[in-house]
Amino acid sequence: MTFDDGFGQNPGFLAQLEQARLRYLAEVPCLTRVWRQRPAIVLPPGRGRGRPRKYAGVAPGGPRAQRVDDVARRLPRTAWRTYVIKDGAKGVIRAAFAFLRIYPVRQRVPGPQSWLVLRRTLGARPETKYYLSNAPAGTRPDTLVRVSGQRWPIERAFQECKGELGMDHYETRTWAGWHHHQTLVILAHHFLVRLRLRLKKTVLTVPQACLLLNAVLPRRALDLAAAIALVNRLQRTNYAAYRSHHERRRRRRR
Repeated sequence: MTFDDGFGQNPGFLAQLEQARLRYLAEVPCLTRVWRQRPAIVLPPGRGRGRPRKYAGVAPGGPRAQRVDDVARRLPRTAWRTYVIKDGAKGVIRAAFAFLRIYPVRQRVPGPQSWLVLRRTLGARPETKYYLSNAPAGTRPDTLVRVSGQRWPIERAFQECKGELGMDHYETRTWAGWHHHQTLVILAHHFLVRLRLRLKKTVLTVPQACLLLNAVLPRRALDLAAAIALVNRLQRTNYAAYRSHHERRRRRRR
């Protein structure tokens, strides 16, 4: 799984993924704190009164957790290496990467050992992104690089489904109806992508593939009587959905 820092900033969500044994590469904010070395954990001594302490903490004098942007700034140049992320619309996309084994902060104590992936753009004004991953310690760096670039093609697929195939053009009121619409749109996009790959020598885009199909596929000819019958059928369907919706609402109010 891979997602932006809107989800990556939630340590509880990451802990749930780890408990479910799901691998993730999560973008995290620059203020995320980690330890380079695992600190000692102790149970604070009681004060003699009240309930005994139940929550462990870092031992006194232990190392303090660092922000991931501070970790990035303190790395030597030799820690960074340039990788090819993917072939983009404007050519090959490259960035500098650094990979560290760290312990993220989880409720003021170190969590399980994880990867800290630092990705820095090339150029006069570099920008750095920060990722945490629970991938195994033996994971190859080029695998982490490849996964860090997977969000872009997924977002591109959603844009094509919405712009060309009507993913967001639905008027359903139930989960089953919405799920049916989304499934058909995704299948249609899959078909168009396969068509584009089969005709890759012509470098077709998804919109161009839609134009090609609209020009080739036969269309049903409508005369006046057929058009009126089609409109009547749509009106009956819409009215039936309207009645069903209001009937369900009336039953809920009882």
